[in-house]
Amino acid sequence: MPKNALKLLLLLVLIYLWDVLFWHQVPGLNLLLFVLALVGAIIAVRLTAFRSWSVVSFGVMSLIVASMVVVHNSALSIIVLFLMLFSFIGYSLVPEIRSIWFAGLTALLNYMKMPFKAYTYLSQKVLGEKRATAFIRVTRLAIIPVLVTLVFYFIYKGANPRFDTLTADFFGSFNEFLTHLFEGLFTARGFFILFGIVLIAGALYRSNPIEALRMESKHKDVLTDARTMEPDNKREENLANEYRTGIILLIMVNAILLIVNIIDIDWIWSGFEVPVDFSLKSFVHEGTWLLILSIVLSMFILFYLFRSGQNFFKPNGWLNKLAYLWVAQNLVLGFSVFMRNYHYISFHGLAYKRIGVIVFLLLVLIGLASMFIKIRQKRTLFYLVRVNSWAAAGLFCIMTVVNWDTFIVNYNLDHSNPAEIDVDNYLRLSSKVLPIIYADLEKVERQMSKHMENKVRWIDHTDPVEFREQLDHRKERFLEMYKESEWPSWNLADQRTYNALLAMDLVPKELMKK
Repeated sequence: MPKNALKLLLLLVLIYLWDVLFWHQVPGLNLLLFVLALVGAIIAVRLTAFRSWSVVSFGVMSLIVASMVVVHNSALSIIVLFLMLFSFIGYSLVPEIRSIWFAGLTALLNYMKMPFKAYTYLSQKVLGEKRATAFIRVTRLAIIPVLVTLVFYFIYKGANPRFDTLTADFFGSFNEFLTHLFEGLFTARGFFILFGIVLIAGALYRSNPIEALRMESKHKDVLTDARTMEPDNKREENLANEYRTGIILLIMVNAILLIVNIIDIDWIWSGFEVPVDFSLKSFVHEGTWLLILSIVLSMFILFYLFRSGQNFFKPNGWLNKLAYLWVAQNLVLGFSVFMRNYHYISFHGLAYKRIGVIVFLLLVLIGLASMFIKIRQKRTLFYLVRVNSWAAAGLFCIMTVVNWDTFIVNYNLDHSNPAEIDVDNYLRLSSKVLPIIYADLEKVERQMSKHMENKVRWIDHTDPVEFREQLDHRKERFLEMYKESEWPSWNLADQRTYNALLAMDLVPKELMKK
């Protein structure tokens, strides 16, 4: 089959699947089926692209995350899936791309150029090449200005009542005509299908988005010594002065950080206890982010010092050693930040923000390791961004494998410090946790009663009866949604939740799924 005919056939099939799987549905099995079909279609039209490790990697990660949407049905997995798919489409369009950022830019440019290319192609097919050229020229000269003018007219009409009144009589009939026209041509489902056409066509058709590749080709992983091409005594003098400044700076910041690390190792790493009237919240929240900021700032300073010529300055041995020492000390500081968060979790339990701190900290520590490689192997900023973007993509893919809601609830219900658990958070999590909470309502009530003994009370739900009412309301909303859901929206997490509630005799007959 000719490639153009194959693309058109795949486009029609995928549009049909888009409408069947997603119209009036929520994410679930439909996402996995659609991703499988889309990846298969891209393989069919661009098989040679899969010689690239980047294309294969993001294709596999997209399928893994799509599977996790079916298994866990978390907001995180859905968001990560769209990021993975967007990068996968970009890499498949131009497999030579190395960086995730430029892959995303490639996909974006392809989607931006595709409507204009489609318009030109259809005009040529209908009118012929010569007439199409004239038609497109007329369109640009006449229709586009009119459309832009109409956009501004409706903006001013909505913003200025007097302008609206002034033009009401003149444009009244025209407004009525446009309203009827749009109501007849563009229904909600029409826009939904149109969006699907754009989404699918942008993945299948390549609108020559090579600008990103051209931009990326200017960036290399390894630095080159510009001094060999343009020897300059003034430049050497500037490098020598920068070297002395860098030595002084790194000696001072290493000395300060050494004191901080010694204090943290002695105070936080072992035998840490929360003093009386000590604000653990400030200690962790403000302190943690300030320390993470200091690590990120350290990386920027090191990159500035080793951005170009200083990497090739022969007498810079001590500067390198002090930089390695600062990286090592920042790694120690990173572990101290982790210990702060660990103590906070040990005292107050788990929450998404505390997990987020750990994830962000892992990315920062990976950034420090890549900074060490950058200095040692004379790498560029492009290398740092590329490597750390891949690390982030892999980490987010792994995160979708875990059912974080149930993990958080199970951990907090069995926490050794029941007086400091955020009971309110149980009601903010997804419906997946409902059976767990119902099964352990006694533990929740115990945490409420223990919290009432505190001097400072910061949770809203302290009445077990009111909490149960809120929980029942959450359950009823879930059951109503589940009863109305169809097979494209099916996911294992909701199925397990429904089965568990059914086994606990918590599903009213009128809300049972047939």
